[in-house]
Amino acid sequence: MNTLMNLLIIGTGGFFGAIFRVLISNFMHGHFPHKPFGTLTVNLLGSFLFGIMAFGFLQFSLFSERQFMLVALGFCGSLTTMSSFAFESFEMLEHGRWITFAAYVAAQVFLCILAVWGGKVVAGMVAG
Repeated sequence: MNTLMNLLIIGTGGFFGAIFRVLISNFMHGHFPHKPFGTLTVNLLGSFLFGIMAFGFLQFSLFSERQFMLVALGFCGSLTTMSSFAFESFEMLEHGRWITFAAYVAAQVFLCILAVWGGKVVAGMVAG
């Protein structure tokens, strides 16, 4: 399969994943306006769906490469990057790499929060 076709397949999944992210987040915000349940919901849904697709494709041959790219890489990747993070973390646990797992999870959570703070600082500097 050529690279352009792969990118189109992933991009198509990403298009729908982004739309579903907004719809789900808005729905959850409408029901729980003061809680970040929209983000939690898309992260849980994306991680669950990514797990089905990844293991279904890699271990059980349930899905084709195109289906994997469309749903796991495109849709789930756009719906949430948490799905990739959760899958990578699970693989570390499954292989008994506890220290790597702990360092990876801590780095992802704390460094990304720090990055948000850094973005706030830069935006404040640009704004004057």
